[in-house]
Amino acid sequence: MNSREECGQAIAQRKNQIHRIDNTNYQANSQSSNKQYDIISIEYGWTCSCPDHRFRHVCCKHIHAVEISRKMREAVQKTVTIR
Repeated sequence: MNSREECGQAIAQRKNQIHRIDNTNYQANSQSSNKQYDIISIEYGWTCSCPDHRFRHVCCKHIHAVEISRKMREAVQKTVTIR
């Protein structure tokens, strides 16, 4: 696991850091400022409005956090039964 993945995991595990707008749109809080970044599913994967993703074209910690959050949500949906 690289440092971006580790940071993404830390973000996903903290409460109120990832905000799900719908299935393809999320917002993540910045860890170093009061900013929020938009994470959007596009045809080729995820895109994020943070400088790390925009300028380095890498899978940033915010994208990792959204992916982890989605996996956790799917796992919960599989185990919860609503009557």
